[in-house]
Amino acid sequence: MPVSTAPRFVIAGMPGRREARSWWDDISFALMKPLGAKGALVIGFGALLSVVSQMPLLVASLIALVTFFWLYTNYFILTIQSASAGRDELPDSPVGIEGLGVLRLLWMMILVYVALLLPAMLAGALSALLPIPVKPLIVMAVAWPLIAYPMTLLLAAQTLNGTMAFNYPAIVRSIADTAPSYARVLAFFVLVGALPHATRLLLKGEPSEGAAYVFAAIEAAWTMYSMMAVALLLGRFYRREEARLGWFTA
Repeated sequence: MPVSTAPRFVIAGMPGRREARSWWDDISFALMKPLGAKGALVIGFGALLSVVSQMPLLVASLIALVTFFWLYTNYFILTIQSASAGRDELPDSPVGIEGLGVLRLLWMMILVYVALLLPAMLAGALSALLPIPVKPLIVMAVAWPLIAYPMTLLLAAQTLNGTMAFNYPAIVRSIADTAPSYARVLAFFVLVGALPHATRLLLKGEPSEGAAYVFAAIEAAWTMYSMMAVALLLGRFYRREEARLGWFTA
């Protein structure tokens, strides 16, 4: 798919769509849909893989860890694409060749995270090398990964191209053009992601071996649930703001 490097890039093949729906409907959909049968299956399997990956069985743990990453990332992408297309059901779990390969997913996510962290690294280097006041630049660069993370994930999922995470002008323009809606998505993303970390801070001391497995299963279950919730809301956000984003054209 040809992609330009202009702030408003164009990808052929997907006509624009918009539809009216309240934000409360979208948020309720994102929170409740993962609790259905398909979502429960993904959550349960993710919890099982997490427990196996914690066990002192090198080969089995490694296979479980790789499988968890493969399932999590593939299902995140599939869920975004499904919700973006207007479907009201979760997609089927990827099986074998139906999902993207582990190496392709790993490379795509490496590119995404490097692109998110690169402004902060460059700002830090500039502050050390140049005798100029760059504090505001550093603050913006450090804030960039959090602010741009959901939009960058959405862009990578829609294009299946990790290099698009480096298209900073397009991402900034997309955030600015959809600011009121995107602020809701960002708040949802932060709250859902912060909950397990806040819970962990409340736990004191080292858990026993059995309790550690239980905590790992609970944390993985929440990780899978929050992955689906965020992906569903991102898909609904894309559908709501597709015309303003202007990413695709017929």
